[in-house]
Amino acid sequence: MGLLQKAKEQNLYTPETRNVQIDSILERLNGVKNKIEFYPIVFKELVNLLNIEKGAFLIQESDIFTLSSIIGYDITTLNRLRISYEEFQEFQKTKELEIIRKYFSIREFVTMNKVNIYPFHSNNDVKALLLISEYKTENQPSESEIISYISQIEHLINENPLNKLKSIKIHGNDIKESITNHLQKIKNSTNRVVFIKISMNNLIKQIKEMDNFAVNSNIINSAIKMLTSFTKDRGRVYQLYNNDILITLIDSNDSVNIMIVQQQISNAFKTIFSANLTLLDLNFETLIWKNNSLETILDHFIQDELN
Repeated sequence: MGLLQKAKEQNLYTPETRNVQIDSILERLNGVKNKIEFYPIVFKELVNLLNIEKGAFLIQESDIFTLSSIIGYDITTLNRLRISYEEFQEFQKTKELEIIRKYFSIREFVTMNKVNIYPFHSNNDVKALLLISEYKTENQPSESEIISYISQIEHLINENPLNKLKSIKIHGNDIKESITNHLQKIKNSTNRVVFIKISMNNLIKQIKEMDNFAVNSNIINSAIKMLTSFTKDRGRVYQLYNNDILITLIDSNDSVNIMIVQQQISNAFKTIFSANLTLLDLNFETLIWKNNSLETILDHFIQDELN
């Protein structure tokens, strides 16, 4: 072992120091257990604690585990990595890398000798997966040690709001067509539809400054879940390109106060995402459809989708 490697490993956790650190980690996690970024923070803590060189954290979305955080892998793997529940179960039985080969780039896959996937359980259900393929040191933590740490973290999952939000509904590939078909069924002469577009760029920037392992798509999906819960039966939420989200709200008696709704949305983001968010700029843009042209409104909001 070279001097550089020895110096590097001196700064890494050992089993003894990990046992000391886990209590302070649990204390920090307890402080964010009711925040949507709980899972990315769990991964960030485990990367440091377990000396992970290459790994990922995936969270349950219906029958798929989607990427929440990642370290060490290339952009192709970042864009591909998502594992079905069936594939996870099969991999746990056989440990055959071919089962998950399609989720990694060729460059990453050919260098893999072993992959371990550790489940996080809540109420007898698998809520998240920790995937590890490479450590920063040869003196890596044992599987029993990792499982022990996970078991101490699992009980905090029950209180995470992300688990209580509904899964995202896909309203069709053609967003304009989907919105038009939906609104034409419920629009009448007495109500109106309020369109609110939100830009996620500032939120993504702030979260990634706090945690560079976080994945854009997971931040946006979490936001859509929160907004879907916020709108309930009053409207729908659509993901646009360029990190934008479009909300449609049915307003029966011109009773929706747009300024109040925008403030409620901003407060919800600050409450459910992080107390560390500074001046959050969601760059709201609002239009109302009553007797005017729906097509013109949709062209305004979704013009980037067509280019």
